[in-house]
Amino acid sequence: MDLEPERPITTGAAQESDETVEIELNAEEHLDLSQAANAVRVTARTAEPTINLPEFAHDSLLYRRTARVDLVCNVMFAALVLSIAAAVGWRAANVPTRAPAIPPRAAVVAVPAPPAEVPRPLVHVRNPFDTTELFEFPAETTESQAREAMAELLLQRARERVAQAVTLRHAAIRDQARGAVHEQPEVLVTKLNGSTN
Repeated sequence: MDLEPERPITTGAAQESDETVEIELNAEEHLDLSQAANAVRVTARTAEPTINLPEFAHDSLLYRRTARVDLVCNVMFAALVLSIAAAVGWRAANVPTRAPAIPPRAAVVAVPAPPAEVPRPLVHVRNPFDTTELFEFPAETTESQAREAMAELLLQRARERVAQAVTLRHAAIRDQARGAVHEQPEVLVTKLNGSTN
């Protein structure tokens, strides 16, 4: 009995027809046929070299690399946990404990109240452009410092008004350029008349 797989023998007449012939095998022939197939598989396995299996080698290398990375990560994690525990323990051991503060017992001595200071009057400066407006400054301010501060404040107001007027003018010019109709309000207040003191 040969271990080589048998090739079907075809004749010219069998190739021309599509009919299949079935032959019933007895148990002994069936056993011989399965043993021959197993023998072919065994010889095919031993004939293949194990070096030419890149998939298995790659999987093994990948497993070894993953195992190394896992080991390194586990070691680093353990070192981190140990160093944090050591730092907490060192801090707890080196922090001095403080005894509760006991307030000193001293005799209560009545201190006479200092004489009440006479409050100095505030410095008042009138706006030279609007006599109804009065600026108040702390008592420590001199008359000249108060006038300088008032002048600075009035200049700041004037700058803001000029900037606002320029912005309004630019807006009006833009509206005219777009063809928008600029409506004047029905009531225009230019100055409030207040009672002068």
